[in-house]
Amino acid sequence: MKEIEFVETKHFYSSDDKLKWGYGEWVEEVDAMYFTYKNYDAHIIRNNLGALCGYIAIPKNHPWYKVENDYDIPCNVHGGITFDQLCIHKETNLEQRVIGFDCSHFNDLSPALNHDLNMLYNDHDASQNLKEFFSKYHLNDVYKNINYCVQECKSMIEQAIESEIADIAQR
Repeated sequence: MKEIEFVETKHFYSSDDKLKWGYGEWVEEVDAMYFTYKNYDAHIIRNNLGALCGYIAIPKNHPWYKVENDYDIPCNVHGGITFDQLCIHKETNLEQRVIGFDCSHFNDLSPALNHDLNMLYNDHDASQNLKEFFSKYHLNDVYKNINYCVQECKSMIEQAIESEIADIAQR
């Protein structure tokens, strides 16, 4: 069995669109990736800020499926779980819980947002307070690329598997 099975990749933004955000690895990078890892479905999608978000599907028989609040799911992921929704799988028609994370947190570089902040910073009418805030809090932002998000999704899946094994052992 392959470690990761890449099912599909997509571009939603053209390179010209992404160049408007400034040049960076996001220009050539895919905007969506759907894959399976250890029989769990995962996908990564670029949001409207230009940052990537990662998601995994939790099957109905998994212990995390029954957890009432996403902040009670014992999953360590970049920025914490920021997405939690029940969905119907488009191919199997089975209900599943999808949990995910985003890379639009403090010190994450979101290319489209960063472009807008740079325009504000360079605007001669911008207040000195705004310029000080920008230079203090956004100069060291780091872009989280598709490889980073794949690793975070894999980590979430590994944690889901560990939780599943622990649940079975407790029965």
